Amino acid sequence: MRKHKYTLFTLTILMAFASQDARPQNNADTPYPTEEKVLFAQVVPFSASKLLFGGFLSSEIDGYYQPVDGTSNILLEETALALQVGAEISDHLRIFATIEFSHEAEMDSVNYSSRSFGEYHDETALNIAFLEYTFSDNLQLRFGRQVTPFGRFNTLYYDPVLKAHHLPLFIIKGDETLTKNGHSHGDTSNTGHILGRMIDQEIQGIELLGRKILGNSVFGYHIYTGSFSHHLHAVGVGGRLFWSTINDEIILGTSFQTTPATMGHTSIDVDLSVDLDRWGFISEAIFAINHSGNHKSGFIVEPYVMISDNWLVFAQVDYINQEVLASGKDYQHAHTTVEVMETGGGINYVPSASVRYRMEVYWQKYLDEEEMGHEIVSRDYLNFTVSATVSF
Repeated sequence: MRKHKYTLFTLTILMAFASQDARPQNNADTPYPTEEKVLFAQVVPFSASKLLFGGFLSSEIDGYYQPVDGTSNILLEETALALQVGAEISDHLRIFATIEFSHEAEMDSVNYSSRSFGEYHDETALNIAFLEYTFSDNLQLRFGRQVTPFGRFNTLYYDPVLKAHHLPLFIIKGDETLTKNGHSHGDTSNTGHILGRMIDQEIQGIELLGRKILGNSVFGYHIYTGSFSHHLHAVGVGGRLFWSTINDEIILGTSFQTTPATMGHTSIDVDLSVDLDRWGFISEAIFAINHSGNHKSGFIVEPYVMISDNWLVFAQVDYINQEVLASGKDYQHAHTTVEVMETGGGINYVPSASVRYRMEVYWQKYLDEEEMGHEIVSRDYLNFTVSATVSF
């Protein structure tokens, strides 16, 4: 499921208005049962000055090829429907929420000796739901479940604005178990557990944010605290500072996040994005350390070129380096390193502002083969995806 992922992008949202006269009046002449009169007395439907409804449907075909043994598989991996609603209660108060329904079968890209797609499973999630009070352009308060303002890729978050359908490695990898057979015939089993995550995509808490326009520049900030998705037993804090041109052609930011839990983390990120008339790029680098002293790092660069009004070509270089607590016959709870480099790119066809089709191909290369066993069995694989996202 996309979690994947400041300003929330909700493309082509439909607006619906309702007047006070259209609502049932709670008086003796109202032809409704007593229990409904009580309901209307407590909840006034369509009481917002403006209601915004919308969402998007996203579907993906995913496949892979593993050269070491010729294994390949292809599957309609995921279909997701996100419904979004926003309401302006007053000039200063609004609410926003996203509910996502998904049907997916994730590819096992870690257990290379038996890499395959898992069974389909259904999930319904309240990804985002917050209340926002605006004091001024310089100060807004958000309360509830919200996208963590960390880096550039995570702040984009929603499928309709993503050129690549899958998220960067430093977002999706973490808290995973790597399984590797130390010998090619599988008589020795070695496992490694990645120690903690690098960031959490959502936060349940309080956020202060704002921006100040000075000439042709915009300076902005986010400060937040609350419970992260994967560290519910501890309260974390974080923030983001950014500078941009007034039309967002250039955005430069830095982010910070920390959780004090035993398996918590402290992460620092720097990002730079350029979005000019026909070309641009997004780049991001992250460094993290968990509270056991294990280091992680990663970076991603995604340049793109518009080759026509409707066609876009992009490339991507994505790298991650994480320490793993390994165990098995070949090592006794030793710390080792997992390095992955993913290179590739794809094509977007955007016939309208509300429709995006993608074709992508990536080569995932493990750079640490000597660390994970005696006889080297390559874990590298080719990944290809075709996806479509339609906003409404």
